[in-house]
Amino acid sequence: MQRNLDEVIRAVPMDMSDNLEQISGPKPRSLDSGHNTPRTSPGPSHLENHVDGTHEGPHSPTDQELRENWQGGNSMPGFSLSQADSQGDPNDDYCACCHNGGDVLCCDRCPRVFHLQCHIPELSAVPSGSFVCTICEGDNPVTVDETNGGKRKAPGGLTDQEIKVCERVLLELFCHPSSVPFQEPVNRVQVPNYYKIISQPMDFTQIRFKLQRRNHNHYHSIKGFLFDVRQVFVNCAIYNKAGSEVGKAGKIVRALFESIVERLMPQYLSFVKENPTPCFSALQQKIDPEVSTLDETEATSPKRPRLDE
Repeated sequence: MQRNLDEVIRAVPMDMSDNLEQISGPKPRSLDSGHNTPRTSPGPSHLENHVDGTHEGPHSPTDQELRENWQGGNSMPGFSLSQADSQGDPNDDYCACCHNGGDVLCCDRCPRVFHLQCHIPELSAVPSGSFVCTICEGDNPVTVDETNGGKRKAPGGLTDQEIKVCERVLLELFCHPSSVPFQEPVNRVQVPNYYKIISQPMDFTQIRFKLQRRNHNHYHSIKGFLFDVRQVFVNCAIYNKAGSEVGKAGKIVRALFESIVERLMPQYLSFVKENPTPCFSALQQKIDPEVSTLDETEATSPKRPRLDE
């Protein structure tokens, strides 16, 4: 009996690992063993690359990179200076501003004709007597110099006389045949990257609306008005190639703008001749909080103007 018991005890394995392995399954092999390395799931870095897609496809430039590397484009495809000049001849058939036909009103002092809604200021009805356009009313220069701290702010914004001078400036710009690319907002469909390059879009139509007292973004200073007009030409120089049709038109109309300012408000000539850098807007807001900037809340344009204040 004792002998049989000793044989049974000797038959029991002293190392239970083999038995446990059979019960719980094989243990994972060591990575530095001679066996094949098991497949592992991607680590955090692999997951990050997979999620953000940095390992797939070409790098998409940011708006800032796009601006820094911009080589110039065309903000109004199809525009031609020669065609614009042919449409700009004064006659009794086409509106001096939009260059379209229809029911137009003739100025009694010049060959220009206007649609009631195109003239600046807009006309609600045909005048009962003679009609003289804003350009033919004569020069009425601004005498107050805002740049030297002169008193210039009316309770409701610009004074009547200041509004008339600004309207005169803007109407002359509208009437120039080369101003067509700057009269309306740049078309987002035809030029989809324009608003990625230009961070402060502006056009003559937006400026016209802001000259109206009923507009909640009505100008509070002449400098605010001039800032926006100048911004039109700054944007043109940034986006368009210098030798392009639109680029050359910008130079022509800006020269006209500066000549009008020199005649009607010479104290602002140095201001309108400045070419601000991209950081100019923030700096100008500190110097003159009433210069205008843009927002996306104005119904009259893809880019809506912010408050002047």
